[in-house]
Amino acid sequence: MLIGVILFAACTMLVALLLYTRTSPFQRTPLCPNCQIPYLKLVDPPDSPERRSYEVLACPQCTNTTTRVHGSPSRFAYCPSCNQRTLETPARRLPPTLEAPLSVEIDERCHVCGHEHVVILPPPFHTPVVMRGRVIPFPGAKR
Repeated sequence: MLIGVILFAACTMLVALLLYTRTSPFQRTPLCPNCQIPYLKLVDPPDSPERRSYEVLACPQCTNTTTRVHGSPSRFAYCPSCNQRTLETPARRLPPTLEAPLSVEIDERCHVCGHEHVVILPPPFHTPVVMRGRVIPFPGAKR
């Protein structure tokens, strides 16, 4: 009887914790609160040496952005310099361009060690410069 009560209390506390943190054990895709569509996860390229302790999510329709740590929304992540969870990561959406229609800028600031870094996801890639003004010549007038 006592074991049943303890198991019931533990299950109730687990469900309450999952509801409180709005996470699930099955890692469902988070939804934008305005549009109710799934967020897109912005990642670094695979060959990038930087590994982040947080994920950056952006809505493809509106300007909402958020960061997650351990699957839960959080604006504080682990600092790469001092390894404390004091790295503030405010994210803002950048205006769309032809090269990057969906990009986010994150200002990393640690309040303990003073680490500062600006991250743009996805990272801008350099496109070759197109020679403007060069056109295909039309054939001359045939008489």
